[in-house]
Amino acid sequence: PLVLIGRAAIKTAASFEFAQKKIEALRGGASIKELTKSARDLGASTIFTAEQVSQLQLSLAKLGKSNKEIQAIQGTVLRFAQAMDQDLAPAGEFLVKTTALDAGKLAAALNYVGSEAAVYGISLGETSAILGLLADRGFDASRGGTALRRILGQLAKEGYSASEAIEALLNGTNGYSDALAK
Repeated sequence: PLVLIGRAAIKTAASFEFAQKKIEALRGGASIKELTKSARDLGASTIFTAEQVSQLQLSLAKLGKSNKEIQAIQGTVLRFAQAMDQDLAPAGEFLVKTTALDAGKLAAALNYVGSEAAVYGISLGETSAILGLLADRGFDASRGGTALRRILGQLAKEGYSASEAIEALLNGTNGYSDALAK
């Protein structure tokens, strides 16, 4: 049993160091001491291990985030992953990929669709997620908000409930994915 514990500890340490070396390679050999320290600190003070935090940092680095950006968002990702019961690296990738819509752009998009979505019973979180998906696919805030407003109007005319509307939007049924392209 003691040998197995020792072997697991060595494997975890090696995995941590390997991920840190990968980050360093992505940075062209630049210092990542702050990232290494924060991974260890977060590993000691959260439900996640330093190895898991290191894998998160690697995922974020692969997505083009700077060391400073990684340090700024990793706490948010840890809280999100814990709340959603998700692994860190995929949670970080999800948050980064769905945040093409910053707060200013989200506010602009919500000016176009926010009240309609609220009347329709779609939560702010669901509306923001849909707008984030549109932004990730190249829609600017006003165009995405306008397209979503039109689609919600059409879905309401056809008698869809809010949950059916979201499902229809996300599955691209009834030609609504074509409507988004207009």
